Amino acid sequence: MNKQDGLVAAWYVPIPTMGGGGFRTILQNASALSCRGYRNDFYVIPPVNKALDLLFVEESCLEWFGMAPDRWLLAGANEEDRTLSVATSWDTVEYLVSSSHGAPGFYFVQDYEPWFFSLDSNFLAAENTYRHGLQVVTIGKWLAGKIDREYGSVLGYTDFGVGPAYYPMESDGRESAQPSPKHAVCAIYQPEKGRRVSPLLMEAIRVALALDPSLTFYLYGSDVPVPISDSRVVSLGLISTDECRELYWRCQCGVSLSISNPSRIPFEMMACGLPVIDLYRENNLFDFRDGSLLLARSDAASLATAIVSLAADREKQDSLRKGGLNLVAERTVALESDCFANLVCSDVGAGGFDGASVRQAYTCAPVEASDEALAVERRLIEESHRSRVEACVPVIWPDSGICVSFTSFEPVGDARLAVWSSGDQSDLRWFQMDGSDADFQVFVDREDGWDVGCRTYNFHFYINASKGESVFAGSAVVPLSPNASVGKVEAAAPILGGEVRIAEAPIPGCACDASSSEANGAVSGARETFSQRLKAWMNRCMKDGAA
Repeated sequence: MNKQDGLVAAWYVPIPTMGGGGFRTILQNASALSCRGYRNDFYVIPPVNKALDLLFVEESCLEWFGMAPDRWLLAGANEEDRTLSVATSWDTVEYLVSSSHGAPGFYFVQDYEPWFFSLDSNFLAAENTYRHGLQVVTIGKWLAGKIDREYGSVLGYTDFGVGPAYYPMESDGRESAQPSPKHAVCAIYQPEKGRRVSPLLMEAIRVALALDPSLTFYLYGSDVPVPISDSRVVSLGLISTDECRELYWRCQCGVSLSISNPSRIPFEMMACGLPVIDLYRENNLFDFRDGSLLLARSDAASLATAIVSLAADREKQDSLRKGGLNLVAERTVALESDCFANLVCSDVGAGGFDGASVRQAYTCAPVEASDEALAVERRLIEESHRSRVEACVPVIWPDSGICVSFTSFEPVGDARLAVWSSGDQSDLRWFQMDGSDADFQVFVDREDGWDVGCRTYNFHFYINASKGESVFAGSAVVPLSPNASVGKVEAAAPILGGEVRIAEAPIPGCACDASSSEANGAVSGARETFSQRLKAWMNRCMKDGAA
């Protein structure tokens, strides 16, 4: 069979993004249809009020994933005849349903997408996509069982496959040499995806670092700055498949959190012989089995307990390593994609699958928080509450102005500051910050006509990332007052991309400040940190006052 036989698969897809594992899965399934003689037409959902360059989409897809469909088209415009149609996310279903080609319609589901939203219109819209009569094919048996029990129309499911790059075997079948693991944990960090529950991961890491100060965490999967300023927390950003494999070999355990379906990442970790930790939730109890990984309660103390205990237990690591390798044995991406193609190319309609037949495979008790972890969690919560209280005390904003410092967790080339107080941002002002590497400052003068009262100001910081694009680095909300009797000289607050400090008076070296002279043995203004400049300025004021 070849593509001249007239077989066409019309896929309705979102705009691909770099590092999108879900889009890679769609491409792999399309490739399996291509082997059966289908031409794959990808109909991209158009963005709202934005231009879409399909040539750029095609080039980006090839660069990111190394594969692409036969044709890229715009959904809703000039659609052509097809043999079958496939929706791939909740917001693509209405485009497939509204087409009038009459071809069989399928719905490839990788997550229970209503859970992406709060109880709002999007939640209902995503939920209603399962009621359009499309034949549903899921990745994973839990998702198939859930949708079939609640909505019906499930055709079948595929198991999670693993790409050959993750299996530690050389081409001649010999096991490849692996480095000895460090006392380290790797974790997928994707704050832009709510289902990855990154805030929970961050709190668990803080607790784990307090329980075991010798641990190192390697975070990967996103270029968004990590909100923990600690040398033991290393952000790797987006990394390649080969780099993932090397990372898994060098760590004692891996953390991959997902609450809308199992992630593919734990299976890839298992194929590399890495023990895995996830959350004890409904979605993880059917596609994993006893002895293949650890599932912890969905709170920071329990997750930290699982991490610290597993990192210290070589015997448990060995046991989970064997259990994980057994689970993923012979689970390849090729078999997964072939299973998908077999389902959509078969003559069997939805209704043959019985969601009630899906049985729970993980029956072990969840990891519970230790008393020590609970004590650390309480202490960290109390410290956070004290910081919030202290942040309510306004910083003095004198006539001369204030100096704002931003210290980034990672070196950056440029930083800008947006400041406003009014709800409609009518008083918004932009400032180019002075500095380099990870330390930036700027002098902000007080607005005219403000004589009394306390105002809350928003400080938003933007940095130039490694690719030269402007990226939101974090924000702080700070009360400011001209009244010295109710204010404080300096305030500090952690933000997403680093730390912000605000001081009452101009500091030598700040942008718009007249001098950058050295004081009391401090290093030159170009290399001084904000704290050093503040200390030098205060020392000089005290000296001048004494004189």
